[in-house]
Amino acid sequence: DPNHETTINNLLGNKDYGSLEYWESRFAVEDDYDWFTDYSDLQVHLRGLLPESMSPSSIRSLVIGCGTSTLSADMYKDGFKEIHSVDYASNAIQRMTQRYPLQDYPGLHFQVMDVTAMGGFQCSSFDFVVDKGTCDGMLTDGSTGEAKVALVLKEVARVLRPQGVFALISFRP
Repeated sequence: DPNHETTINNLLGNKDYGSLEYWESRFAVEDDYDWFTDYSDLQVHLRGLLPESMSPSSIRSLVIGCGTSTLSADMYKDGFKEIHSVDYASNAIQRMTQRYPLQDYPGLHFQVMDVTAMGGFQCSSFDFVVDKGTCDGMLTDGSTGEAKVALVLKEVARVLRPQGVFALISFRP
């Protein structure tokens, strides 16, 4: 499909996706946005990654680079009852905490955090980690992208419990 190829090339060529300034300016005017697809298309795949011994209601999940996506809230509504969602853009986190207040969504947490250094979380503290496009965005910055993604993967490995699951959703073939 030529349109799909054009979209991929546009995504790959935008170096701004690797910069905090880009995301803060975008989140200042954008209410919500889901990269690639929304949870309804991912639900069966994400649930299918979980071993039978893991019930969504009893696991601790982390969504990295959440931005203003509805992914975390949709997972919560689908039975994932403890979700921590992080992004380094403080205005995205502010928007999400206003949209999904903890008193209405107990267990749905939003926090400002750099996913390359998630010191706010202890080792082996999550059963399920989801990245929907965060590493993709970092990789568009050719000068430092690969090094940043290596740090993200190291941090994911650190916070993921033994037998935990990491779901990386990417637009890359």
